[in-house]
Amino acid sequence: ACQDFFFNVGTSVGGFSGNAANYSSGACGSTTWTNGSNNGQGPLTDAGSISGSATATLSLTNVSSADSGSIYSVVVYNPYGALKSGTGVLTVNSLPNLSLSETDVSCNGGSDGQVAATFSNGTGVSGALQVNIDGGSYSTQTPPYSFTGLAPGSHTVTVQDVNGCTSNLTITVNQPTAVTFTTSQVNETCNGGTTGSITVTPSGGSGSGYTYSQDNGATFQSGNQFTGLAAGTYNIVVKDGNGCLSSS
Repeated sequence: ACQDFFFNVGTSVGGFSGNAANYSSGACGSTTWTNGSNNGQGPLTDAGSISGSATATLSLTNVSSADSGSIYSVVVYNPYGALKSGTGVLTVNSLPNLSLSETDVSCNGGSDGQVAATFSNGTGVSGALQVNIDGGSYSTQTPPYSFTGLAPGSHTVTVQDVNGCTSNLTITVNQPTAVTFTTSQVNETCNGGTTGSITVTPSGGSGSGYTYSQDNGATFQSGNQFTGLAAGTYNIVVKDGNGCLSSS
């Protein structure tokens, strides 16, 4: 792309508007220009302005990577119609590269989730990179870097390069459903007997398989039925494959 800026200096600029056709076009072929004292704006889609009296400064805003390599022409007029012009090529540094992966929370309501960030400088950029999560403080890290101790939910990681350019991504750390269970029992047939039993039906949680305890977690077994029980109260605990517990 090629864009022209026209800049009028001095105070006697009112006559320029009617005489614009008398002046040369910009290096990019444009004849559209804006009058103004020490400031002006040309036909730029990404916006911009020129300011300054002794040394003019061209400031561009809303610049994207698509603008890299664009030519910008500055044409400066004084009240007498004399002009100076020059051109420059804009280089837009690429944003940092960023990718994320996550490790789910082990137990429902836990806070041992993780987000691993892999990041690198954009093309043509070098230097240390800083990262943060969820708007926290930046720290200089090398990839891959893991944020640990995370609760379930959405987490946003931002990477920043030496130019202050940033990229960010959001990822969700999930959690398993809570471990729950129901029980059914067979009571003693005779006073003082040991023919009672308790059958446990679990649900929820994650990991591979459940284990069961009848003594409040002191010991566990793989089977879900306790037999040969005397009359009494038994504190049942169910543990899933991640070690998450549910008790009654």
